[in-house]
Amino acid sequence: MWSRRLWPVALAGLVLGASEYAPSVELTRGSAVMRKGLEQSQVVCPTVPDTSPGRLFVSSPSGAADVRAGVLRGPAQVLGARVAALTVPTSKQAAVVTLGDASVGRTDAVLLARGAATLVTGLLGQQCQPAAASWWFVGASARFGRSDSIVLTNPTNAVAVVDIDAFTLRGREHSADSRGIGVRPRSRRIIALNRLFPGVPSAVVHISTTSGVIHAALLASQFTGTAGTGAEWLPATAPGLSVIPVAPDLSSATLYLAAERAATVSVRATGPAGSFTPLGMGSISVPAGTLVAVHASEVAPDAAALLVTSSSPVVAGLVGNGTGSARADLVAAAAVAPTVTRGQALTGLAGLASRLTVVSDPGRETVVTVALRGSATAWRRTLTLRDGDARVLWLPVQARATSVDVNVTRGSVGLLMSLRGAPSRPGTAADITLAARATTVLVRPAAQVPR
Repeated sequence: MWSRRLWPVALAGLVLGASEYAPSVELTRGSAVMRKGLEQSQVVCPTVPDTSPGRLFVSSPSGAADVRAGVLRGPAQVLGARVAALTVPTSKQAAVVTLGDASVGRTDAVLLARGAATLVTGLLGQQCQPAAASWWFVGASARFGRSDSIVLTNPTNAVAVVDIDAFTLRGREHSADSRGIGVRPRSRRIIALNRLFPGVPSAVVHISTTSGVIHAALLASQFTGTAGTGAEWLPATAPGLSVIPVAPDLSSATLYLAAERAATVSVRATGPAGSFTPLGMGSISVPAGTLVAVHASEVAPDAAALLVTSSSPVVAGLVGNGTGSARADLVAAAAVAPTVTRGQALTGLAGLASRLTVVSDPGRETVVTVALRGSATAWRRTLTLRDGDARVLWLPVQARATSVDVNVTRGSVGLLMSLRGAPSRPGTAADITLAARATTVLVRPAAQVPR
């Protein structure tokens, strides 16, 4: 059991329900929804060589017949089940899920895999998302003790060309190798971060296309000596998003802020016990193009989420280490938007324990109903939250993948689904992954924390 003080962890920003928050696009209904020639009903989850074969879980309304799943260069199959599962070998480069009109905004897909290399350990989870023209990641690093990789996947039939910038403590940086990166149609490209920005200790990474659209992901791996101490897909985010999840028992936690235009930022912590302004976070000046780092280790025990307001859009995230019975584990959470009004997520994955955190939109009363669908045991909860309240729900343990339905009858919320398991080997990073979502489709995992 986790101690009582850990429950806020979950944090909220999540967005369990789903979101598409991160890239510059959002899924909407209708076959005419097109951005840059790509139908937004196609979502992608990349694979990488240093993990076990991934397990793709797809939750769709009533087993919709218009949901198909496959790989980047291969046939797709109709799933036809409310919760379906497929194995995705790492050699296939990426899982691709295509949604018909009736399932857009109502279907979630998540890919789980375990680290299978010396420096890549723990449970890795990610939510599948569409290709987009712009991606932001907080918490990247090219320092010694980190091995981060940018994964670019092009699911379209046209070449994509990408530029990559890093917002660092020295300012906005780029290199000759970070400009004009081409990605062939229906292919994946993996680039080591230290090749582009050698030795950069901390960065907000911005990936943008000059031609076409791209699915971008950033895999962060942490190690000490020759032993991995945790790996996770960093959550994608975007300027102007306002809720940052907080994981428990953080050590050396740092809040990172970056903006293309100068901004003044204030941060409020919220949790079931109320809200407060952490020391030093009442007014933070963020120069244009420069990364600002604020010590935040004392925030975690009392907060489920950080609420960010700023004079102009900022990119925000919280990065640090979590400690527990296993070795310290990499933790990275990025801002999402509390805009969920209806969504679903998956629980019962691979026998993992599941926990849901719900955060209300600041300034509004919110009424939320959470229920399990397809479970052998009926379970339902109705919550009333006010002004940035946060609640944590432990979901009944399920023997198989089960759908969690979230409906907001008044207001809107941010949600976080966390999945917890045991370390894969004694002394290694714990198998924990958190998934954050914000609107109608799952977004990337928000953090990985130890058991």
